[in-house]
Amino acid sequence: MFKVIYFGKIINIALGIVLCTILGGFALWYNDQLNFYNFIFSFLTSFFVSYTIGDLIPAKKWGDSLATKLGLKEESSPAYFVSMIIVSVIMVTIISFMSVFMQLGFSEILIPTWLSLFPIMLILGYFALLVFFPLVLRLTTALTTEKREFN
Repeated sequence: MFKVIYFGKIINIALGIVLCTILGGFALWYNDQLNFYNFIFSFLTSFFVSYTIGDLIPAKKWGDSLATKLGLKEESSPAYFVSMIIVSVIMVTIISFMSVFMQLGFSEILIPTWLSLFPIMLILGYFALLVFFPLVLRLTTALTTEKREFN
């Protein structure tokens, strides 16, 4: 369906959707501002940042590299958990900040509010990545197979 060269972009888009939905929704709920308009606004703004950062920062590669340096066997569960820690720290830090910033703007409570939410959002993001990354990987692999026959 898609050329293999789009593999990384598809993963980036899909994981961005997952993370921005979960983290943005949580930040809105926590600040008692969850409604359709706020959710769409928060989602779109954080998604564009997430997509850009996902293209610029090779977080998965850095996570895999750390797992290798720690002596973990490639493609093992412990290596996967370590890799997702790096991905989640990078992506959740940026997405969570943008989600809170879009609600509060430049105010004196921006940083304290974000810091109070960050640990919870990091845990949410980490578990979301643990669950959804393998699903997104399988879906992307299926969508980017060059030799697909349609009967």
